[in-house]
Amino acid sequence: MPKALPVTRTEDLHHRAGATLADTLEQAAAAVAAGDFTRAATAAQQLAQYAEHAQNAVARDALAVGTDWWQLGEQFGLHP
Repeated sequence: MPKALPVTRTEDLHHRAGATLADTLEQAAAAVAAGDFTRAATAAQQLAQYAEHAQNAVARDALAVGTDWWQLGEQFGLHP
């Protein structure tokens, strides 16, 4: 098993965006409760963008330590 880097891109993203993710999810929930689905949809789109950033960070970290790129693609459901 490859060794992880001391400070990973995933950890860096967590430190930079962790609180923002929690706030955005809270905003989505509050917007739904208030019936403001436009605001809820905007928050959901922001969460989807953060999820894409997280997937990219995980992939870069895994590849940096020598993980097989094909296996990683399978884990992310990228192969037909």
